[in-house]
Amino acid sequence: MLGECLIREYKFEEGISASERALSLAPSNSRVLTSLANAYAFAGDFEKSLRYRERALRASPKDPVAINNLASSYIDAGRTEEAGKLIRKAIRLAPDDPKASAAYINFGRFKKWSREDEADIRLLEEKLEGSLPLENRVKIHFALAKIYDDCKDSNKAFYHAQLANRLSNVEFPIEEAKSLHKSIRKTGDRRFCGGGEDYKSTRTRAPIFVIGFPRSGSTLLEQILDTAEEVVSVGESGALTDVIRSLDLPWDEKRYGANLVERVSARDPSELRDGYYERVARYAPGAEIAENSRYLDKTLGDYMYLGLIARIFPDAKVIHTLRNPLDTCLSCYFIDFREGVRWSYDLRNLGRYYAYYRELMDYWGETLPDNFLTVRYEEMVADPESQSRRIFEYCDLDWSPKCLEYYKLSKSVNTASSVQVREPVYQRAVQRWHKYASYLQPLAKELRRYLSDEEFAYFAEQGIKLKRHGFFPF
Repeated sequence: MLGECLIREYKFEEGISASERALSLAPSNSRVLTSLANAYAFAGDFEKSLRYRERALRASPKDPVAINNLASSYIDAGRTEEAGKLIRKAIRLAPDDPKASAAYINFGRFKKWSREDEADIRLLEEKLEGSLPLENRVKIHFALAKIYDDCKDSNKAFYHAQLANRLSNVEFPIEEAKSLHKSIRKTGDRRFCGGGEDYKSTRTRAPIFVIGFPRSGSTLLEQILDTAEEVVSVGESGALTDVIRSLDLPWDEKRYGANLVERVSARDPSELRDGYYERVARYAPGAEIAENSRYLDKTLGDYMYLGLIARIFPDAKVIHTLRNPLDTCLSCYFIDFREGVRWSYDLRNLGRYYAYYRELMDYWGETLPDNFLTVRYEEMVADPESQSRRIFEYCDLDWSPKCLEYYKLSKSVNTASSVQVREPVYQRAVQRWHKYASYLQPLAKELRRYLSDEEFAYFAEQGIKLKRHGFFPF
């Protein structure tokens, strides 16, 4: 229990040490083995995590949670056939156990589905006809939404996505989010952002930060950059957020930015840099950090902190991934994020939160125009070579054709895109929203200022009339 608590506090070395002590006392304890597996997964060491999950399953071969945990590792590692066998076993052993409900999500995501899989799909639908705990029912609806989307049956896909989101009953304080995004602009003050301009990194080259909205193509970008020898990917580390937490800020969403400026201005930027490096190194266990190495940090929510990044790492490279807002938000709506992304379970909240994010990025574009590079997903998949050359040049990295074969990497990918990034670049996700336009009016209303004339026209063809943002007929 001490090990698990330390791990949740991101104290990975101490947590792993405590868990290893527990394991020495009970070498076949499935819970301890699972705790160690989770610790290494959080720390970014997916190979060790997988090995401990295999041991946990050997210790408890009929535990559906242990079975599904290993299936998740296999999906992330690209071992989908083995994952599928384990997922079916977990569901067969405990179809009604809420603790094993995540097996249904894995069932939906472990492969690309087609109409030829009708027998498997019917088996899943039959589960909904019986009496099920709510958590299991929610997960099955999310799985079926993904499955029917794969099968190009948009009506059934959206039906299940809508039910899954409604039954999740996730509430989100959207007005607080609005206040927070507005207040964070206070960290964009030029004097604040320039506080560390005399600094040149000596520990390693300054990090590469990938920021943006979920489901915007960031994992594709990460995989391409990770082919560079100098790049050490640390995934969604949250290390910068941890540094901010260490400041013990007084919480007030309306004054959050001002509070952050006050606390950071009182600290030496080098102290905060060292704190970041100390934390981010935990997510690259065993990696050889050479003098010319660059950490690649894909914590998307760091878009809020570009002012802080400019102060701490004036020579950092920041890449903003941007995708069509309707495609981005629709993709979020089909995912059961739960932790950290609670605004995606309602189309209107989803649209409003996206608008807050874009307003803040527009602000950064005005105040820090030279501090980040925007990469559009649609341009990336249409012309991956020229776009990847542009990205590598911006990051001061040597481009190689092997970056276009990122999908051949053997590394685990722990995101909702873990199956897709095992494929070469494809364009089938571009304008995916067209198939769902008739359902997206609540979302589109919130996104009006970011829609093109063609998109307004497409909605009109579906019988949906949208007033342009700021348009008041007299």
